[in-house]
Amino acid sequence: GRRVAMIYRWDAKDAAKIINEERLTNFVGVPSQSFELMEAAGAEGLPSLIDIGAGGAKRPAEHVKKLAKTFKQAKPSSGYGLSETNALGCVISLDDYQKRPDSTGRTVPPVTDIKIVKDGEEVARGEVGEIWIRSPANFRCYLNLPEDTEKALTPDGWFRTGDLARMDEEDFIYIVDRMKELIIRGGENISSLEVENRVYQHPGVAEAAVFSVPDEVLGERVGLVVYPMGGAALDAAEMRDFIAEGMAAYKTPERIWISPSPLPRLGTAKFDKLTVKKIALSQPPAFSV
Repeated sequence: GRRVAMIYRWDAKDAAKIINEERLTNFVGVPSQSFELMEAAGAEGLPSLIDIGAGGAKRPAEHVKKLAKTFKQAKPSSGYGLSETNALGCVISLDDYQKRPDSTGRTVPPVTDIKIVKDGEEVARGEVGEIWIRSPANFRCYLNLPEDTEKALTPDGWFRTGDLARMDEEDFIYIVDRMKELIIRGGENISSLEVENRVYQHPGVAEAAVFSVPDEVLGERVGLVVYPMGGAALDAAEMRDFIAEGMAAYKTPERIWISPSPLPRLGTAKFDKLTVKKIALSQPPAFSV
């Protein structure tokens, strides 16, 4: 077994202190928490850690690289699952994660099955579709919500996750986006996660959220809110130029806001994108095309 240490409320500095005092070996949290640990660890580091796990949201590929560079003795890992699957889904760690930092891993053996489906049919490798999961751990129903249950579960036990992904030839799965968070700009589908991955490659970005901005002409445009590293100044136009160097023009954010404070979060510590979007749209952006 393992000794478990818990804190009442998340604070990166408190977490780093407890990890060192208790000589803890494993950390699990949402991706933003492991990122904050890098800042909080300081010169002392976290020498007892051997694994830095993440779940609840997709960890930006750039974070995987930075974690491995910061914590030489610790290996980042990540899991994918949902409340409806009792967290069973995929897992990735060690060299697999370093080679494929944008992947969520392979199916957890031996009792979990995953397939990628579009229009009711399993798609070919490399094509994008919805993740369906089937395992003995799947939930039976949403309590007193038969219509929602029918939409989520197929008669033969597959759970429709609402997550878009692709699977490669080696069975590694890559999350593209939540179906509800996909941005459709003039008929072009844009993954908010893909744009966020590019944003996090900028050395001055601590937190970022990408979302759709309503538009009369194109239907939706790409919006971005960033919180700078250490509260430093960021130039929105320079930020857009940086993003544009690594992305197709239609995916590049056309509305950018610089947040003066950390982005709001849910009780799970994940970013509250609905609130981020609501606050951003209530004020003029720092950059607009």
